[in-house]
Amino acid sequence: MTRCIICKNELKEKAIKCPFCQSYQNWKRWTGDLNMLSVITLIATIIAIAAGYYQLSGMDTSLEQLKKTNRSLVQNNENNSKEIQKLNDSLVEMNHEVKKRQIEANKLTKVLQIQQEYISNLEKNIKDLTTIIESK
Repeated sequence: MTRCIICKNELKEKAIKCPFCQSYQNWKRWTGDLNMLSVITLIATIIAIAAGYYQLSGMDTSLEQLKKTNRSLVQNNENNSKEIQKLNDSLVEMNHEVKKRQIEANKLTKVLQIQQEYISNLEKNIKDLTTIIESK
């Protein structure tokens, strides 16, 4: 039999815990297992860090690809904006040209109306003159 390291009561030879004071006995025999556990934990941590680094490096590559795509889209957007501005400017010029031609068409319509009135008056005057001449 052995004695408890704290209360000195008698214990069984392979007792882990004292039934009287509840203190653990011979804890040093577990340190070998703890050392192995520490090594396993250390290896798992290194693997996790390496895996995380690998994923981050992949993310850097993906991030660079996204940046390139974004720059390309921005450039395309700028080019499209320039083209849209050119088209808009062309439409404004065409609109001005259409307005000018509408004004000219309105003027020509007025001239045509005046000429038609003049012709109508001439026809009336010719008719009146013809009537006068025939009556004499």
